[in-house]
Amino acid sequence: SSTRGETETGPPRYSSRIVEIQTGAIRGIILELNSRHLEPVEVFRGVPYAAPPVGPLRFQPPQAPVSWPGTRLADTFGAVCPQKYPDITNRTAALQFMPKGRYQYLKKLLPLLANQSEDCLFLNIYVPGSGKPRDFLLSLVETVQVYLDQIYLIKYTWTKYTWTKYWSKSIRT
Repeated sequence: SSTRGETETGPPRYSSRIVEIQTGAIRGIILELNSRHLEPVEVFRGVPYAAPPVGPLRFQPPQAPVSWPGTRLADTFGAVCPQKYPDITNRTAALQFMPKGRYQYLKKLLPLLANQSEDCLFLNIYVPGSGKPRDFLLSLVETVQVYLDQIYLIKYTWTKYTWTKYWSKSIRT
């Protein structure tokens, strides 16, 4: 699947780089953007940053993710954490309790959040094509680990909605 501004037709174009992180090796995909002014973006989808908070780990401090052998293809989005969204199936009724802009935003966003599960502790990492993913990923994972250690629970879900364009322009190394 793709999001606004991304070109993704046919099979994914895998990155030539393999990035070693604490739990194993990952290979992302390269996305070309629908703009001649933006460079391609290397994307690592569904990278676990903690063990699934299910069974005895439910409502417990996060545990380190399980390591994997070989190279993991980071080409599929992980599940998003379970959330209750307003019912927007009836447009007229929905507009009674929300502005039109919010309704239109939810209409675009909700299909991207259909895959919900308690096993949802994944990162989708976007690196400019000229970036250095290993250093970037390691600093990001360390930051997330510190954050998790401090609060024990993440309430914010990273989605795939608009990050690709952001990362293409934001970090230049």
